[in-house]
Amino acid sequence: MPETDIINQLAEIAADSALANVRNRRPDVVNHAQGSYDALIRPTDISDLSHVERAQAALRTASQTGAPRLIAHYRARLQELGQSTPQIDEVEQAGEGDVLPDRLESMLRHTDLLVHAPAAATRGHVAELKEA
Repeated sequence: MPETDIINQLAEIAADSALANVRNRRPDVVNHAQGSYDALIRPTDISDLSHVERAQAALRTASQTGAPRLIAHYRARLQELGQSTPQIDEVEQAGEGDVLPDRLESMLRHTDLLVHAPAAATRGHVAELKEA
């Protein structure tokens, strides 16, 4: 089992609870879930997206889906990474017509597409994101 379990943490699953017991019966699932989080949010290789950009995309996803615990988690993560409250608010609340840095605007637009219409995402969208 991983030392950190983001699902237990965010879902506030007590270590001695029945739900924790069920999760502990499938350590492979717990390990893969934590591994996915670590690979997406805290990777060792940040050649394509920085830790800040990854947390920004995660915050945007959480805010678009109305997940309060995730919003709080990713806001705290961005603060850990040195982002100010106005910078964090900008990511969470950016709307049509807001003036943002090109790369951030492209990333948020792509995140919104994946949240609201994932089947509409194309290779062209990914190419645009890579160019930003």
